[in-house]
Amino acid sequence: MSSRSKWIGLVTLLCTAEAAFGQSSTGSITGLVVDASGAVVTGAKVTAKNLNTGEISESVSSGTGNYVLVGLRVGSYEISSNVAGFKGWSRGPVALSSNDNVRIDIGLSVGATSDQIRVTGEAPPIKTESTEVSTTMENKLVNDLPIAVAGIGGGMRNAFQIMMMMPQVKSGNGEGAWDDLQVGGG
Repeated sequence: MSSRSKWIGLVTLLCTAEAAFGQSSTGSITGLVVDASGAVVTGAKVTAKNLNTGEISESVSSGTGNYVLVGLRVGSYEISSNVAGFKGWSRGPVALSSNDNVRIDIGLSVGATSDQIRVTGEAPPIKTESTEVSTTMENKLVNDLPIAVAGIGGGMRNAFQIMMMMPQVKSGNGEGAWDDLQVGGG
């Protein structure tokens, strides 16, 4: 394979990488609203407030007690729920990254809506909604990590070196990823 063909393949890969990896700047939060006995609560108003922008998104729990908040921008959110006959409930901050589908179940207690239950100190939510493995690499991490001097680019940062740091990404031949990149075994 000629050097020119390799460069054309590289440019094509870089131009289609965004579409291939399905990047998005939004995520979703979903869950189940139940009472203290475990029975589903229908018609509960669920609100997600972006703590960075103040933007608010609302949903109402369905007949099965499920709610979904979609199209949420990346950021930290406070989730709250109110329904007549139950104490108010809130939890935050909840971090939402690109393409995340975070599950947060809500447990309401009987009482006046003016009473408030604040959930703190919980473990980060586990992704039970999908089997995907994803990673968000912060700009500071990309800029501060040392890179190998040998190989393609001779010490310059490039997309392939960054991709090699992601989970389930490897080079089949153990060298530069540009000629034998494997993602998730593919």
